[in-house]
Amino acid sequence: MNVSIYETDKSNASRAFELMRLAFNEQRGFVDPEPSIFRGDSIRSISSDIDKKEKRLIVALHRSRLLGAVFCGADKNNPTEDFYFSHLAIRPRYRNNGVGRQLVEEIESTARSEKAKRVTCAVRIALRQNVSLFEHLGYEIVGEGTHAGFDSPTYYNMAKVL
Repeated sequence: MNVSIYETDKSNASRAFELMRLAFNEQRGFVDPEPSIFRGDSIRSISSDIDKKEKRLIVALHRSRLLGAVFCGADKNNPTEDFYFSHLAIRPRYRNNGVGRQLVEEIESTARSEKAKRVTCAVRIALRQNVSLFEHLGYEIVGEGTHAGFDSPTYYNMAKVL
C-alpha cells in the first residue's frame, strides 16, 4: 500500500481528531482514566496548539484517506534533548500494515533534523500490545507515571536514543 506521510497544519486537525477518537474508542472502559481525546482535548485546543507550534501533526494518507495521525514536538520538560509523540492513532482496519511504524519513523527523522538526542512517549501500562510494539521499534521503558487521582502507576515513559 502506497502511504504518504507528512507534517500538516491545523487544516487537518478536525480529521485527525475524529480519527483519534475512532481509534481510541476501544480503550473506553478498558483504560482508566479514559484517553484524553475524550476528556479534555478538543478541536479548538488542538488547532490552537498546532497554530502556536506547541504541537505538530503528522498524518498518513492513502489516496486522500486519512489512515493515521500523531502529535509530536519538542518535549516541554527537556526541549533541547527530547522530542515526544502522543496520540498515535491508526484507523482500525489499517492496523498491522506498517502505518504506525512509518509514522514513528517520520517522527524520529524529524527529531534527528531538530538535533534531539532521543524520542519519548507515554504508553498505558494496560495496553501491553502497544508497549510491545514500541519495544519492537527500539523504545525502552525508562520510568512510570501516575495520572492524577490514582495511587499506582498508569503509564510507562518510553524512550529511544537516536
